[in-house]
Amino acid sequence: MALDEKSSKNIIRAKLSFYRKRLDLTQDEVAKRLNISRSTYAYYEGKAPSVPAEVLNQLADIFNIQPEDFLPDNEPSGTIKLQSPRFEYRDTSDNVDETMLLMMFRKLSDEDKAAYLKKLSDRYIELVKSGKISEDII
Repeated sequence: MALDEKSSKNIIRAKLSFYRKRLDLTQDEVAKRLNISRSTYAYYEGKAPSVPAEVLNQLADIFNIQPEDFLPDNEPSGTIKLQSPRFEYRDTSDNVDETMLLMMFRKLSDEDKAAYLKKLSDRYIELVKSGKISEDII
């Protein structure tokens, strides 16, 4: 399915934010690595009609991804290359929403995780009982 130009730009901007947050970087930290102002980087993430290719290449290096991962037809790969070639983090989710949910969940305290899982399982049980979803989890 072809994306219109506006949707394509929104996806690129969302991916900039996604990859930055996945590495726990602030806009200021990324801007410093790019040798640009924070406001310029914020503009790229927020309202820029385009991001220069050379900036996307630099960002790919910073985020340890391939430049193609910014393109609308590519979901984030979920792979973060670490300094040591022996280690690689692999998020098994191919879905941006699931990956972002996992990232947020990992930042919660154990107490908050337990509360969230209780609410989620309670809601899941309600949906199963109402017949809105299948009982199979996997």
